[in-house]
Amino acid sequence: MEFLETILNFLMPAVPGILRTDWRAGKKTRKFRVVITHCLSDSNKGVVAVLLATIRKIRQHYPDAEIVLHSMYQEDHKRFEYHARFVRQENVEVREGVLPTPYIDDTASGILSDVPAIFRLFKSIVAVFSIPFLPLGVARMLFPSQARAYETLQSADLILMKGGHDIGNEPGGLRGRLYFWRILKMISVSTRSTTPVVVLGQSIGRIRSENDGRRVRDILKRCSKVVVRDDISRAMLEGFGLSENVTVMPDIGFLTEPEPSGARYLEHVTGKLVGITVVNWPYGDLNGSSGRTLMESYTAALTDALERTYKDLGATPVFVLQDMTTFHGSSDMQLIDDLSERLRRRDVPVQVIDQDLGPIALADIYRRCEIVIGTRFHSCVLAAAAGTPSIAIEYQGTKTRGLLRSLNLEDYVHDLGSLSADALLESIKSMFANRAEIAASLQSNVASFRTSVDTTVSEILDELGPTCDPSSPCSGHADTIDDFGDSGQSASVPADSR
Repeated sequence: MEFLETILNFLMPAVPGILRTDWRAGKKTRKFRVVITHCLSDSNKGVVAVLLATIRKIRQHYPDAEIVLHSMYQEDHKRFEYHARFVRQENVEVREGVLPTPYIDDTASGILSDVPAIFRLFKSIVAVFSIPFLPLGVARMLFPSQARAYETLQSADLILMKGGHDIGNEPGGLRGRLYFWRILKMISVSTRSTTPVVVLGQSIGRIRSENDGRRVRDILKRCSKVVVRDDISRAMLEGFGLSENVTVMPDIGFLTEPEPSGARYLEHVTGKLVGITVVNWPYGDLNGSSGRTLMESYTAALTDALERTYKDLGATPVFVLQDMTTFHGSSDMQLIDDLSERLRRRDVPVQVIDQDLGPIALADIYRRCEIVIGTRFHSCVLAAAAGTPSIAIEYQGTKTRGLLRSLNLEDYVHDLGSLSADALLESIKSMFANRAEIAASLQSNVASFRTSVDTTVSEILDELGPTCDPSSPCSGHADTIDDFGDSGQSASVPADSR
């Protein structure tokens, strides 16, 4: 493992490739083109919220812009089309990115999936370092998908790294190192062109060494702008020596506004409700716990706290499947099933929302709840956008603490690795007792956040947008934007999935 990490550290600051005119041919002869990189699955509803908000802000400024999404899935992944089922409704093109995941299905990790994945990863690494120096025809022949991704980057007028990620290498070990390397390498590749690159709405997670911190600094300083989601992330970058191109903007998911499309799933339920999202995190590494031990203590603490919440406060738990992704055989739904069964054995009624819903419908469900206990980061964002207070359980990096600090709710953050049923119940009772005051503060903060997001993104697009002739389609501005929740529905996505 140490040998592999040494190799990856050596490869990280690779010499930028030589840019040739054949890669950029025709760049000024078509509409304004924006490429959004690092796009994950639409099964993660936080990803959908961020992408929809980003796409619609671009359309608000440049209604005729061409928008291309670079997926982190390979085009031969069995569910490539499915992973983009929501965003495709926005008239965007979805392609394989420069350095996609080497896995092409969602099955549990094992020798039959790991060995081919290692081969695909090796091939991708060779492509990343070879394509910039190859003639276009040769690159297309040897690495067709990645050559196409390079062509898209080189011909773009603006490159945005999709918001919502946590740039860091926690957990550690091989998995954390590979994630960290791939995230940074995709940014590094983007900065090889003369196109402006904006890292939009990220958190800077826990960085495990000074060398890794310098690596983050050296890559991000090549970007035109680095927009982070909280002051914790900005302070971390300043500690690495990067501040000049860094600005803070709330998560763009705050632009989501709930519509009466989700609460109908709870029409048959009366009384007070507590929304819950969970994370099936089988990797360990929090406070030195193994994955199995970690999840068992997390599940036990949630079960005890939710039982006492129902019996003491009369609030029914509602589990919401915020992320439908199956990762190496593990999914949040597995944990929801386990928790539901445990609670029913204790005579606690449970509601489960497991439909394939979009962020607007989810926000409406959270609006129906008294409070939300969110382990999934964007469940706290969507709940706040709907005016519902959240208690957060942090499991990776500092993004959750940064979010709740900005909402003046940092006292309601719990660490997954040391979650206590007593402490969680105390937070639940406190939030119930002070809900009206907290909700009023949330309403004010979210209104301010939406203004900040709108202003920041507009300034970026104005500064880095097209400089072509004003009569060109790429320079037009829309006067209004359609309501965030009404984009039309395709036959492949249920009408209630917004």
